[in-house]
Amino acid sequence: MIWVKGESLGKGELVGMTQTEPLLAHTSNCVYCAARPLGVCGALGDGEAFRELRDSRRAVRILDAGLPIYRQGDPSGDLFNLVTGWVVQYQDLEDGRRQILRFLVPGALFGYEPTGVKGMCHGAEALTNASLCVVPAARMTELRHRHPAFNERFVWMLERDSHLAFDHMMSLGQRDARERVAHLLLELAVRSTGRLPAARGEVFKIPLNQPLIAEATGLTSIHVNRMLRKLREDDILDFHHGRLTVFDPERLVELAGVSEAMLALWSRASQPMDEALSA
Repeated sequence: MIWVKGESLGKGELVGMTQTEPLLAHTSNCVYCAARPLGVCGALGDGEAFRELRDSRRAVRILDAGLPIYRQGDPSGDLFNLVTGWVVQYQDLEDGRRQILRFLVPGALFGYEPTGVKGMCHGAEALTNASLCVVPAARMTELRHRHPAFNERFVWMLERDSHLAFDHMMSLGQRDARERVAHLLLELAVRSTGRLPAARGEVFKIPLNQPLIAEATGLTSIHVNRMLRKLREDDILDFHHGRLTVFDPERLVELAGVSEAMLALWSRASQPMDEALSA
């Protein structure tokens, strides 16, 4: 884990990032932050509120894949805006079993806990090399009280995340194994790119393996393997080594059983910036 402080980051300082990420991860300078339009800070424009948030940040946090951001039971106090990379949130049982709750992509805001809760009810770790913008929760609350557009964006992101959680509950409770796997892969393809697959053979980079899919869908790794083979044999998709190839976009959407409203929430443009700024 590396902590970096300052107004700009040189490429050589971004230890632990991939070769394609340093250009995106000019994370210490908000002007060049690729995640800004997608995250909670995108509602602030370039005025006083934006400068207040920028000056409230802790050092940019850069992590290698597999490193913890916080563990279940850790004290809360900071909020995290994911700038580059992917993060996974999870809950553990005492016997070691784990349920993956969410996969996070750039622009995600996470780490918030209800007032009065003394420890995190879940854990989070870097799924890939990742960089985080860290803001004290108390400072975030102050900014929300003073800047309505910022608060509107914050609340909207919480509401969106609750709807995503409802959709995941539906998968675990009602979708069959083949539908669960298809639904998860389609969701991550759309959330990471902001659009549906449009052409046969289109490829999406999704940094998952079969055990991770199993922990997210409530299946065993063996069952996931069978479902992926079935989806490949049905000429719908292929998933190998973190690469999703979509053979039939229409059949994939139909099999996933996703509504237009949920597709809109998966996309990056669910709440236009001009709407947030006018709130």
